[in-house]
Amino acid sequence: AFSNLISFAGFSPFPGLDLTPFVFTLSGILIMIGLFRFHLLEIVPIAHSQLVENLLDGVVVLDVENRIVDINPAAQKMFHLSDNVIGTSFHHIAADFPDILQRENQDSIEKFEFQMLSNPPREFEVQILPFNDYQGQLSGSLLTLHDITEHKLVQQKIRNSEKKYRLLFDNAVESILVIQDRKIVFCNPITSELTGYPIEEIINTSFVKFIYPEDLEIVLNHYRKRVRGDEIKDRYQFRLVRKDFSFRWVETSGILIEWDDEPATLHFLMDITDRKKAEVALEFRSTHDILTGLYNRQFFENEINRLQKSRRFPISILVMDMNGLKEINDSLGHAAGDEQLQVAAEVIRKAFRPDDVIARIGGDEFVVILPETNPHSAQKAVSRVLKVLKEFNQQTDRKNPVSFAIGFATTESTPNLRDVFRLADQQMYVDKENYYAKTTRSS
Repeated sequence: AFSNLISFAGFSPFPGLDLTPFVFTLSGILIMIGLFRFHLLEIVPIAHSQLVENLLDGVVVLDVENRIVDINPAAQKMFHLSDNVIGTSFHHIAADFPDILQRENQDSIEKFEFQMLSNPPREFEVQILPFNDYQGQLSGSLLTLHDITEHKLVQQKIRNSEKKYRLLFDNAVESILVIQDRKIVFCNPITSELTGYPIEEIINTSFVKFIYPEDLEIVLNHYRKRVRGDEIKDRYQFRLVRKDFSFRWVETSGILIEWDDEPATLHFLMDITDRKKAEVALEFRSTHDILTGLYNRQFFENEINRLQKSRRFPISILVMDMNGLKEINDSLGHAAGDEQLQVAAEVIRKAFRPDDVIARIGGDEFVVILPETNPHSAQKAVSRVLKVLKEFNQQTDRKNPVSFAIGFATTESTPNLRDVFRLADQQMYVDKENYYAKTTRSS
């Protein structure tokens, strides 16, 4: 009990070491010395009564013939004995406990555990200490029995708990890791799967190694705040670099903990790469025409609103309507018409700058927004479109050449850009009428 008090109070000179077995051994030795070398049983009967009889541990003193010389109440209770057992052979009493009998009359200290099959069963730690007379001859032995049932139950609960949490830890769908002084000092198996590194290459490595360079600042900022104990956003996202230099998106949360009595941080990382890909796909679908890959009408409308408030004037708008699409759909089917639209989108891309907004806003209608483009430059853009279309048709010798009716309009200041669009649309219809007029005359 005294050793347990020392451990619980935190005064142990050897932190982490259970002193109970050592104190138990020492107490047995002291009892033996007191009983036989100093004849305490004869000289100090009061001390014998107060010390031995009130011990919670069982004490049995045997002579060289293994007869009981003395026994305390705790041992009597353990073996279910009456008071009148002095002089009785211990072999008779301990017949059901061969582990004890096998170790009697040894010339060295024996210590072992055994289970007494009572109801409920009890676990004991037994210690047998031989002692000699003044001539060095074996004259008897001292048995001490310490009930360790509760200790064993606690140990079993700890093992069960460790097994349970180890199972949860090893099979967690999240990466779990502990970081101390920027180094990963502990992680679970899923971390290896996530990073592509074996666990031995992860442990004691700086976590910085695994962070995508563009995300490093935000990760370090969160880490510093967490170490300081500042209040921060519970979860955030960043990219993690794998061993093969690919990256995965992860969402992380963490807490400040102590690890080996030093500050550390415990982190949980969830792989959200698939979710990110889905988000990107949904975002693309919300702003792009699925058939051609160009921007859609919704994006065009939003861009008109944005540019309306900008300073990127003059702004020119081109409206282009594909010629002959209805005839292709009627004669060859909509699949052929869709293919014609896809080809047209690829061709007209070549005529514009990467940051120019090209959108398909209707079945056969396309529009291009050209910020910082005056009428002269807009006319040159129309000429580029016509040139790339002509070159494409000549090189491919298509049965159905790609052709557009084109109109444009420009604003130098900040009138309503939708008015500019309508004006360009009107110019497009003029060009389409001219196209069909020429086609009719040629036919």
